[in-house]
Amino acid sequence: MDGRLPAASSGSGGGFGPTADGARTPLPGDPALSGPALAATYGSPGPNRRRRRRTVADHLGALFVGAVTLAAVLFAAAGVYDRIHREMVRPAIAGRWDHARKTLSGRLHQQPDPLEFGAVWATHSGMICGLVNGRGSFGGLAGMTPFAVDGDRAVFALDHTALSFAPYWRDCMTDQWIKVLDGSMQAGGCATRLGQQRCVTAGE
Repeated sequence: MDGRLPAASSGSGGGFGPTADGARTPLPGDPALSGPALAATYGSPGPNRRRRRRTVADHLGALFVGAVTLAAVLFAAAGVYDRIHREMVRPAIAGRWDHARKTLSGRLHQQPDPLEFGAVWATHSGMICGLVNGRGSFGGLAGMTPFAVDGDRAVFALDHTALSFAPYWRDCMTDQWIKVLDGSMQAGGCATRLGQQRCVTAGE
């Protein structure tokens, strides 16, 4: 053995060395290794290779992701703005609550006993809503009654039919923006302090 590689077979097309099974493999310098031959065999890796076209589904998916992201950002920004706005208007709400309490006291012909309130809150429109137990013109306690005070006007559930009071109370219940007083949302006599001492539930 003199260490030299065997020459390529002249009748085999050149540049292909024999293998054990008779197949030929390209050798260095063979034209089969040139760019056009490789591109024809394996495909061009460069800009000539076609890119997959984006389908309508691809565009719709991108739009959906963008819309969800934008909605999340807007939702977060709205929450931050609402919290800041709420803190800014708290002093004004406190003033409206003081005015509403005086309006309720006059509307209920209140005796020296203080008004008893359940839950009280303010809406975005500035309306004060809640439940109150006070002495009416008949002199007796009416039990916890839903009310809404808008400006100088106090509206009570007992003064209206269920149908006519419903718009006021719907606005109150769907917009419990700023809590003014903690308390029960239950109406009726059993929700008052005296009623809680006297009322019993079935089975007791």
